[in-house]
Formats: sequence, C-alpha cells, structure tokens
Amino acid sequence: MLNCHYVISGKYAHVWNNRRRRETPAIANFQWLFGNQSIKYKTLTPSQVTNSISIDLFDGLIVWTKQGGYNTETIKNFAKTRIVITHINDFCNRLYPSLSSSTQIVTTSTVTYTRDWGAFSNGDTAEMRNETGNINTLTTVLASALATFSNTSKIAQYDANRIAFFHMNGTKPKSGFYVMDLDATTPETEWAGIWHTFPAIKMVKDFPTGKYARWMANGQNWWDLTWVYNRIDTIISQNTDIAKKKIIGYSVENREIPAIFIGTGTKYAIIDGSIHGNEKTGTFACLRIAELLTEYYRSDPDWKSRLAQYTIIIIPVLNPDGFAKNTRENANGKDLNRQFPPDGTTTEPEAWALRHLMGNYTPTIYVNMHEGYYYYPLHMIYGAYETGTNKSITINTMKLANQTFTALKHWGWFTEHDSYVWIGKVKTIVVGGGAPGMATDYASYAYGSSCMLLETFLWSQTWNARKCLWGIDYYTTVILAFIQQIPR
Repeated sequence: MLNCHYVISGKYAHVWNNRRRRETPAIANFQWLFGNQSIKYKTLTPSQVTNSISIDLFDGLIVWTKQGGYNTETIKNFAKTRIVITHINDFCNRLYPSLSSSTQIVTTSTVTYTRDWGAFSNGDTAEMRNETGNINTLTTVLASALATFSNTSKIAQYDANRIAFFHMNGTKPKSGFYVMDLDATTPETEWAGIWHTFPAIKMVKDFPTGKYARWMANGQNWWDLTWVYNRIDTIISQNTDIAKKKIIGYSVENREIPAIFIGTGTKYAIIDGSIHGNEKTGTFACLRIAELLTEYYRSDPDWKSRLAQYTIIIIPVLNPDGFAKNTRENANGKDLNRQFPPDGTTTEPEAWALRHLMGNYTPTIYVNMHEGYYYYPLHMIYGAYETGTNKSITINTMKLANQTFTALKHWGWFTEHDSYVWIGKVKTIVVGGGAPGMATDYASYAYGSSCMLLETFLWSQTWNARKCLWGIDYYTTVILAFIQQIPR
C-alpha cells in the first residue's frame, strides 16, 4: 500500500509515498508541523488524485512520492491558483519530465538565499540536513535547465549553477509550486530545513525573529561570546547616527559588559538578557530588538518620534562569565538575580554594573528576560513595589503586549515531557518577590519603574532550536509592544 499526504494552511492535502522507510522521518516532521500549528490535513495516495474534484476542497498540497502515480495535469491546474509544495524529484521527474536529467546531488547542506523569505533574508546562508542518513547531501536543479521556464524565481541556491529552492509562479500572488529537497526538513536545525517551507504554509508576513533564525537554525555554538560582541559592534557601526555602545562594567573575570544605546530621548527603557548565563535566548532577543529598533527608526515615523523621547538601553549579556561557561551563576558562583535591594545585598560587579546604570539613567521601563523549565508555563512578572496607577499601567500593557504576540499566530503547540500547551498563552501575570533580591523588584523599589520579567518554558533536557526561535519571537514582539504601550 502506498501512504501519501497533501497539506495546506487551513486545509492541506499531502500526497506522498512512504513505501521506503528511509523517507519516514521527513514525512513525520511535516505531520508534526501541521499538528503543532493545528492545520487540518488529509493523507492521499497518488491513485486518489485523479481530477480536480479530488483535491478542490484543499487550500494547498504537498506532493512527495518520487514515483508519480497521480494525475499531473490536475496538480498543475491546482498550482495556478493555490500552493503546491513539492519534492524536487517529483517536480523534475513527474510534473515536468523535461527536467528529468537536470537534478544534481551536491555533497553539502548549506544554501544561500537570493531573496527574502520568511525568517531568512537575501544573502543569508542556511543549513539543510538530509533525513535519509546522507546528512551532507542535497538535491538541486541546474539553473540553466530551469531558465527555460519563464515564470520561476530562485529562493535559495547552492551556487550560481545549482538551485536548491525555487518558486514557479501561479496566476495569483503567492500561488504556484514551491520546490526543494523535502528530505532536508530536519527538526534539529529548526528546523533549518522545514523552516524553508513554513512561509508557504503560513504565509508569514512579519516575523520578528529575522536573521537570528538562520543563526540558531544552523546550530552555532550557543556560548560564543565573541560572536555576540561582534554582532553588537556591527549593529553600532551600521547605525552611528542613532546607536552607540557603552561599557557599563566588567565581570568577575574582567569581561566587558557592553550596552547598546538607541535613541536620543531623556526617558529611558533598560532591557537585559542572560542575567543567568545559561538562559541565553534573551541575549539573541536583545540583539534582534536592537536591530529592529534601528530599522524602525528609519522606516516608521511613530518609532522615530518615540526614539526622540526614549533612549532604549539594551544589555545583551549581563552575566558574561556565566554565558561563556554556560552556567546560571557568575564566576563567583553567585546568582545575580538575588543581588538587589531591598531584600538582597549587592556584592558582585555585574549586579553593581546594572545598579550604576539605573542610577545614571533612571528607567521608566525595565525588562529582565529568563528561561524556565518545561513544566513552568509562561509567566509575566511585574515589580513587587509597583503601586497605584503605575501598577495598573504595567499590568494592562503586559496584557496588551501578550495579545500582540498571540495575534501573530506564528506558533502552535509546545510539547515537552508532560506539558502540552498553546504557545502564547500566558498562565499568569503576577507580582514579583517570589525570591529575594530580584532586579525587577529593585527597579520598582528604587525608581518606580514599570517592570517586566519574562519567564518562558524554554529550558529543559531536550531544549532545542525550535523553542529558542519561538522564544526570540515572543520576547521581541512582547517587549516592543510593551515599549509602545507605555504612555509617553
């Protein structure tokens, strides 16, 4: 028996041949994707695709058989107005057999984008790992052969001669065939394979994760502090008119603690990541927020006006020694988020760096980012000493900021151990003070700041890139909305 599938955003159908067991992992990844996004789909065998009536109920198709057996003209007609994601072998050997001699396997999995696509930008490189066991192979199509079709556009390529991912246009915008090696849809690289097809399924228009999706998708070393500091310098050097860097202190082991200042206003928002060195997603959210703020400054009049009133101070790594060693504590073994008055005593240089920064730039807003265990659903925590109108403003803006994220509908279900919850659902918005000496409590105690501690369930034994990516999306969306919703 053939076992085939089709799929779409709304209703997808997938036609695929699961005869060979080596194909099973890649197919399972798509099934996981649909289930995670609550996308309704149906599995079809090739023999069930005989005419337009058999597939007209669907919004899109995924064709993945490698052996044909379906009515090719039916699928071609479907692609004129809707989405068809197809394995490159099906496209070149079954749907357009004139390309049958034009596929080429390359011994690499790295591709370069030639257009903006979802979380990837033009010029980004991304890794795609093959699920068949041949992890360094990728099926491509020769550019010279594809040039005979006038209605195709490259999305990503191995090199100028070999195309890894392309779009054949339909008669409506965004319709047509999206073609790539679907065996390269692995979850380990966040899926750096399956992510390629995600925009075709969901039609993502605004994705705050941006180019950092590519960096994490490729499984880079998470505690490469030099890379982080180089990114800070790049952001500054490209935006000297609106951004500058200041070293706000030094760690126990004499590592710099850099901060990015964006804006010219006399009100201040302070945002930090990695106060706990092994909770790293906040660091990359800080970098992405800095990148977005500089982009918004040039393109969005509202943000340009806001950055004339506010200066946003971003500390990507408050605990550089812990970040480098991948430990929660600093080099003295101290938890930096227990170091702040009135219930904590400041002894560590990293905590003093934050205190001195707040003393020099009184924060109207303070945001502190964390990761939590799998059994620890999303929490938004405000400062223990917020009162009256300030407290009401903080809670209301937390609610609205969270609504901004959930409205994006980029993410579906989170599954970890016995936890299965809808990403974006905040379980609690609660007062701080759960542990003595927290930085958010200090900011509300000393300066009356509107504070937000974001706690997510990213940290676990099986923690991987998928959760890190949605975590960046969550942090970025919520924090930018929080800044926008605080009264000027």
